[in-house]
Amino acid sequence: MIRFGKKIRKSVSALAAVSVLVNTVLTAIADNSGSIKTVSNNGITYVTGITSGDTADGVLVIPDDLGETIFLGDPNGTKTFLGNNDVSTLVIGDNVWGVTSSAFTYADALSTIIVPETNTSFVAAAEGLYGYISDNNYSLIKYYSGNPRQDFVMPDYTTMVISADDAEFATLNLNRVATVYPLTFAGTSIDTLVLTNDVTNAAADVAESSDILYGAKVGSFMASGAFQTNYDGSILSKNGRIIKFSEYADSSVDVSGYTSISPFAFTSISQYKDIRGNLPDEMIKDVVFSFYDQGEAVFYVNDEIGFCYNYDRWMPGRVNNKNGYTLSTSGLSESQYNNVKKLMYYGVPNDQTGLFEDVFGISYDSVKGSFENGDAALNVVSSLLYRFITNGAHEPSETKGIDGYVFTEAKVAAYRNSLLSAIQNDTAESGNVSFNADEDIVFSLQDDGTYMSNEVTVTASDDADHTLKLTTEGITVSGSDEFSTGTKICFISDSEPTEIKFTTEDVALSFYVTDSKHQNVLTSSTTTVEHTLTVKEKEEEEVYNEIPISKKDATTKEELSGAFLVLYDEDENEIDSWISDEEPHLVYDLPDGTYKLVESIAPEDYSVAEDVTFEVKDGKVKKEVVMYDEKIEKIATSSEIPISKQDITNGKELPGAELTLYDEDGEVVESWTSKKTPHIMKNLKDGFYTLEEITAPEGYDLAEDIKFEVVDGKVAESVIMYDAPLKEEIASSSEISIRKTDITNGKELPGAKLKITNEDGEEVESWTSTEKPHVIKKLKDGKYILEEVTAPDGYEIAESIEFTVVEGEAQTIVMKDAPTKKEEPEEKPEKTKVVLHKKDFTTSDELPGAELMIEDSEGNEIDSWISEEEPHEIEDLPDGTYYLIEITAPDGYLVAEKVEFKVSSGKSVVTVTMKDKREPEETVMEGTPEETQPETEVPKETQQETEAQKEEKKTETPTSHKSSDSHSGGGGGSYVIGRGLEFNKRAETPDLVTTQVDTPITADVPQNVRVLAARRTPKTGENRSMTTLLSAAVFITAVYGFLKPEKNKI
Repeated sequence: MIRFGKKIRKSVSALAAVSVLVNTVLTAIADNSGSIKTVSNNGITYVTGITSGDTADGVLVIPDDLGETIFLGDPNGTKTFLGNNDVSTLVIGDNVWGVTSSAFTYADALSTIIVPETNTSFVAAAEGLYGYISDNNYSLIKYYSGNPRQDFVMPDYTTMVISADDAEFATLNLNRVATVYPLTFAGTSIDTLVLTNDVTNAAADVAESSDILYGAKVGSFMASGAFQTNYDGSILSKNGRIIKFSEYADSSVDVSGYTSISPFAFTSISQYKDIRGNLPDEMIKDVVFSFYDQGEAVFYVNDEIGFCYNYDRWMPGRVNNKNGYTLSTSGLSESQYNNVKKLMYYGVPNDQTGLFEDVFGISYDSVKGSFENGDAALNVVSSLLYRFITNGAHEPSETKGIDGYVFTEAKVAAYRNSLLSAIQNDTAESGNVSFNADEDIVFSLQDDGTYMSNEVTVTASDDADHTLKLTTEGITVSGSDEFSTGTKICFISDSEPTEIKFTTEDVALSFYVTDSKHQNVLTSSTTTVEHTLTVKEKEEEEVYNEIPISKKDATTKEELSGAFLVLYDEDENEIDSWISDEEPHLVYDLPDGTYKLVESIAPEDYSVAEDVTFEVKDGKVKKEVVMYDEKIEKIATSSEIPISKQDITNGKELPGAELTLYDEDGEVVESWTSKKTPHIMKNLKDGFYTLEEITAPEGYDLAEDIKFEVVDGKVAESVIMYDAPLKEEIASSSEISIRKTDITNGKELPGAKLKITNEDGEEVESWTSTEKPHVIKKLKDGKYILEEVTAPDGYEIAESIEFTVVEGEAQTIVMKDAPTKKEEPEEKPEKTKVVLHKKDFTTSDELPGAELMIEDSEGNEIDSWISEEEPHEIEDLPDGTYYLIEITAPDGYLVAEKVEFKVSSGKSVVTVTMKDKREPEETVMEGTPEETQPETEVPKETQQETEAQKEEKKTETPTSHKSSDSHSGGGGGSYVIGRGLEFNKRAETPDLVTTQVDTPITADVPQNVRVLAARRTPKTGENRSMTTLLSAAVFITAVYGFLKPEKNKI
């Protein structure tokens, strides 16, 4: 808990009637807060949650009547007390003293916090809320997630940051910040992070205090002092420990020399999978890697997927003592335990029944580990795990990782429903799958000495499709050691088997039990399980009265009609003769002895088979009598096919190439060396052939293989293989980086279908753009064209780009897409440019910070803006009369009178100047952007001192040093900040002015003002009832602060 110090004030109150009025109005505003959830502990009232009824149009008021000492946030929670409610404006009373570390975590909708002047614990600034710790030491309690992406330097007085999650920065300089919390930067995107001070994680429960960047996506790092970066800023480290990889780091990153790694080091699972091979096993052993895009509930530990098992605890940094997942270790009821096992069986990453492919149309193995913005399927499994272990009480309502491509909202919802359906319909205990054949498996000896089984179908007890891997030596199915359930197969064995062994990949669950503060981790992987099919011993066939004799096609093994066959005994006596048909021929009552089957005439297009000899003993034969006929390949009796090897540049015959011709079975037909005349092939059988160049002549490249077909001894077109002269070897390290960007912001633009063709119009490569540039290696020298086939939704197709590769030189090609253009308005006559100056009346310098607008002669608003250090320009104003109007003057200046100006043809530039005079020696409190607050008299000497302090701040050079304040973490889910500290008193509130980098947000808080709300210009037609209510609340709260009776908080 951070308890922020307060300055003791003496009230200037006197008017009882006004006081009653103020209290009445505040009570009216707070009437909707009756159901605010609170808990009390040691005299402190904690605001732990709200309901949707607590807010009015996005405004939440925390009234003082909740308690004498109020803290915002649940001391045992991990998320904001605002929950999923869209609270955009928070109004806190005088009795709020502090916050928990999770009070504003993931409060993304919050954009304004209003603090009364009498509450000196907090200072509200444009970018967020600060809390007073001690002189020149403030905490940035909440940096608004909706702030624009820009450079920001933490002010010199800021030594702690609690919540800057789900925000965006161009360059973020932490400056003097010394303390952060576990979720401070969760989900925050930072182009460049600058660290010059020793920053530590205040939570004692993280793996190490240097693990400060959970969930942050950082483009590059700049560091000095306690932290270090590698040569390209892709690794942030401290004392040999890898703290964070940049979001662009990949398998090329050099990790040598590092000794340990933070559990928050990776941006995504895909980055973990990409870099994992570079990391020593000892470095990653027992580290629980967390990924923000996986919702803090999916981990990688010891190269296995892990799931959060306790929704209300902190993420673990390390684990040990891996146990089997059993009913006794699970802590669940038997039905809960079985549901978890079934979930791990049907869900990814195991996906034992192929349910993922059924829903998404692609196998999980082909895409797992490739999702840069999170794996939504894993998050679905994690959510259902919460559902089962909490009986539905804590299943998350939002699923991260939905990308609009593979993971659409509809398919993710369908996957969740399919998992639930599979689990509910599975009455068996999943993971104990058995396999059986639909009939007895019997093997028969074949003519080639192998054994073949009868045709069977193997099925699984879960009725799902499984791939089974044979492990019995010498047994195959169609030449492979793998087969699938649900299909008819025959087993082939080198010897007569008695059993068939095979393995499957089944679910293996393990359990890491941690402690009461950290989540236990359930890991889900696969293990190899062996299964056995029994072979039935074949009963000997006793054939006493009849012996079947078959004539079959040697290829198809089917009965072959039309062969004239003769059977002879061992004395060459003819026993029987017949013409084969579709059934085997039966010979009856053969005496014991040796017999010979002879084919006199083969069927048409078949060659005569060799004689088959068999023995009859005791009136039976040992094996089936079969004679096979080979089909005759057609040969052109006089065909001649010339094969030519030519120089591609002149078409002349090219001698010296070593060539080989293969038939369709890969057998060599002929090899030769090319000469000055084509090579002639004679009597080639009909079929497909491949011509391969083994060695090219000196000075030539090897040609690609040529395939051709011979039909009736002829080819459809000449067989010519061309060789091209050698080109210079391209540099092995050359890379062409192709970027597809948004023309408006320069960011990588995913979803564009692109292709590259060479100068012959042949496609070299095609792909779909992602959030990273596409890299092509080892392109040959030549000209190429980059073409956009399909643009992402909302963008125009860009023009093709031609580029040239010379000596393999690396280069970057950028293709920019413009958003789809709206209909162009009709052309209007040429108009003039108006240059508008807002200046200081005394110095005539440009004066930033004034809210200005232009109206035409009919009172229509033409333009509005905030003045800057450069004049504002407007082009294409039609001729007419206009008025420059100042809505709000900069702090310390009076609103100027409106300025009339005219635009007429023939004048290219119109210059309009408005000057502001400084205010007299008094300060007006700022409240909402649309109403002027009551003036508060300020002694002249105090105002002069404030101006001097401001001037000193402008010239002050930031220094880096570690704050001497220490803040201990609490237990459970949230760190209560500042527990045990005495109430601090401060005499002054420093002006909050950020050190600027480029155009940062500036937090400028005058000495006598405690309420600053971010300004915005309402859109035309916007309902202003909310703004009016908020303005009234601010005004009344300010008056209340000056009129409230004196109250000591000690």
